[in-house]
Amino acid sequence: MKIKYIKIHLIILLLFALFSSHALIADEPFKRGKLVFNTPPDIEGLSAEEVMEKAARLEDKGDLNQSLEVLKSYKKNDPDNKYVPEITFRIGKLLVKMNKYSKAYQTFQKIFEKHSNLSNPDRVLEKLYEIAEAFYEGKKRKVLGIPLAKQYNKAIKIYEQVISHAPFGKYADASQFKIGKTYLLLHKEDEAIKTFRVLLKEYPESIYAEEALFLIAKNNDLTSNKSDYDQKKTEKAIETYRKFLKLYPESTYYEEAKQRLNVLLNKKGKEIFMIAKFYFDRGKYKAAKIYFDSLIENYATTEWAEKSTQYLSRIELKENENENHSS
Repeated sequence: MKIKYIKIHLIILLLFALFSSHALIADEPFKRGKLVFNTPPDIEGLSAEEVMEKAARLEDKGDLNQSLEVLKSYKKNDPDNKYVPEITFRIGKLLVKMNKYSKAYQTFQKIFEKHSNLSNPDRVLEKLYEIAEAFYEGKKRKVLGIPLAKQYNKAIKIYEQVISHAPFGKYADASQFKIGKTYLLLHKEDEAIKTFRVLLKEYPESIYAEEALFLIAKNNDLTSNKSDYDQKKTEKAIETYRKFLKLYPESTYYEEAKQRLNVLLNKKGKEIFMIAKFYFDRGKYKAAKIYFDSLIENYATTEWAEKSTQYLSRIELKENENENHSS
């Protein structure tokens, strides 16, 4: 029992010592009733260039936190310095390196908001795009040692900001494409298709145009098979697959597009054939002939086109028989 009490007593003493040391540290900024800011050593009197060099050296040594504090302190002490945009950019870069993506995003946004005349906006856009990619891919970010999940809505927001800052910039088409792919991951197919259509309209020469066109066709194809079947989706998918095969004969998606097009053509051909046969079975040969002719014209490669030809021959025989009877 005594040993138990001694252990408890020791734990209490250790906790007391720990909290006391924290209290002393917390009291350090207060001297004679005044708040004194902790400034990293050896930056007083340094020029902006020297501060950035110092921060770079600390970064090279792997001391990212100290490097960050050097830059932040200088920016705070001299907010109107002409080097503030550059220092802010370097702060953002460090935050990205430290996987603090939300804070990095806010930092880069401030550059665009407060410093419109940037000498090289592409490097800021590159970092914003990198942050969006981190949220899209779910790069390692940990809270209490637990990796955070992919954050698609945040990714979309930042991709949109990249486009907003430079609609025809280096990362605009890639951002537009990634927004569409993110919508697919969120199961928002209609939004994805709209986004890909914007890509094809605004950036027709983009390296992402090929895949965007294929994904439009594929998602119209997939959504046409849902319970709330929409014939227009099938027709759009057929139209888009045909366009894709014509524009991109060397594409890695060519065979898949060709196969899916044949499936849809047969599906659509069968539907028209059944309508035509409905009229044929009821002796409505004129109406049946319209559907059979349409099927042969638009779905010539399907098995239903051949069957339609056979039925047209039967209609011709029936019409000749009727003429002979009437005469």
